[in-house]
Amino acid sequence: MATGQASLTAVDQIKYQTGVIESFARNKGSDLQNRCVVQNCTGDKETVFNKVGAVTVNETGQFGEGNFTVVNGTVVKLTENTGYELTTITVAPKSIYAGNFVNEDDYNKTMINLDQVIINAQVDALNIARDKKIVKAIAKGLTENDADLLIPATNKYGDKAVALTADMFVEAMEIARLMLGTGERLTVIADKSAIAKIKMDKTTTMLSQDFKDYFGLQTVGGTNVATGSIITWRADILDECVSAADGGAAADTATVGRMFVLVDKTVGIATWSDSVTGQITYHSEKSQYLLKSKISVGATILDPYGIFVIEYKK
Repeated sequence: MATGQASLTAVDQIKYQTGVIESFARNKGSDLQNRCVVQNCTGDKETVFNKVGAVTVNETGQFGEGNFTVVNGTVVKLTENTGYELTTITVAPKSIYAGNFVNEDDYNKTMINLDQVIINAQVDALNIARDKKIVKAIAKGLTENDADLLIPATNKYGDKAVALTADMFVEAMEIARLMLGTGERLTVIADKSAIAKIKMDKTTTMLSQDFKDYFGLQTVGGTNVATGSIITWRADILDECVSAADGGAAADTATVGRMFVLVDKTVGIATWSDSVTGQITYHSEKSQYLLKSKISVGATILDPYGIFVIEYKK
């Protein structure tokens, strides 16, 4: 059923999605919150569910949460906040098949080598471009240029006049996990040089469990970037944070370094599908961490309390 959803009408898709979710909820009960649906994905291949009836929706169009129909060949949004969305998702490196309900632990294991996948250019460039749009929106939250996204002081840590150390980073991550939800896997958008500095700090060798959590099983002091047990490192999209283009980043980026911390599932590549699972994600306890608008097309409306910023002297 799932593989043919792109050709179904919008009404049929909603009926199918609702039926699957309600059936699963009856059979699994509270276990529902620990699961997600991965829709029509195989390995590192990408499927775009971008049709309403027979009309293709432009991926750059201004659609977000809502229900859609076609009027005179044009896609029109009918309602807001129905939990029905269109999405594109890439999964790597192993296969997860259409319509499967996957336990989050299994999904995280699937994504554990995400950084190596990115480095090897096996991830679709379009998805990285979308993530960059999200990061650009986050960068705007550091300035008065985007008052709707202004990141609150409670979600910032560090001192612009103090250099980054391993101890500082460990403390910042402890606070970030409390602010963003203890137990959630995090994505840290950071510069490779800053990551290497933490790994080569003389105190890092004393933080064995932290080192494993942050960098995985590898040599202490190494300069390569690897995913740990609680962190997905993203060094490939930071340029959108440190650029002052579009009035985005702060003007002090030459002297002040920043890391951006988000719950892992809010960043496009390392996320579950928020299409079929609209009823799950947007109405679950995790909804506070999700973007308020469509994540897969590079939303510019973000929840500022779902972003944690670490600042330090370069």
